[in-house]
Amino acid sequence: MSSAQAFPESGTTIPSNANLLITLYGTARDKLSKAPNQSYYFMTDGHRIEAKVVRTLNSEFGLTAVYLQTTMPLAVDSTYSLAIAGQQYEWKVTEADTSKPTWTTPPSLVEFKKVRYGCGPSKNYEISLDLRDDSPVFYEVALTDKKKQRFYVLERELRTLKIGHGMCSGAFTFASAKPITAHITPYDLGGNRGDTKTVLLTR
Repeated sequence: MSSAQAFPESGTTIPSNANLLITLYGTARDKLSKAPNQSYYFMTDGHRIEAKVVRTLNSEFGLTAVYLQTTMPLAVDSTYSLAIAGQQYEWKVTEADTSKPTWTTPPSLVEFKKVRYGCGPSKNYEISLDLRDDSPVFYEVALTDKKKQRFYVLERELRTLKIGHGMCSGAFTFASAKPITAHITPYDLGGNRGDTKTVLLTR
């Protein structure tokens, strides 16, 4: 199975200084790995603007995140498309976002949730979030334990961030129930970076 998911979703809006997150799984990851030096472009009305790959991150359980950034301002009120790993997306462009995400309250652990499915359980630490920003926000998460530091970029669901994995894929796996410190950094669609906050993950 091949699939990719854009953040923000295709058909919505992006600022003229666009920064996007494309998450791939299944054979879409294979297509991406076979073309490591491929260039990507925002296309509209016969001209194009390069989308620079800022980072490519492989998760611990079947996902790849590609963080893309426009190399020039996109034209406001225009519609741009972008193709990656056999998938195509499009967005309408709004004014640039120049303000960074601001925490209204620090993030906090709500609970650790394990749900059993037919072919494997999902395991997630659910984090409560409260930010203020002019555009949607995604997060870079670094998990630190005594042996290593692990990074991945995650989207959020409303005011909840799930750190872990679902039945078939996810950002992180956990070999034990030992406490882990999560360093959470918000980024908005304009590429503005908010302050990093830490949360202790316990069960």
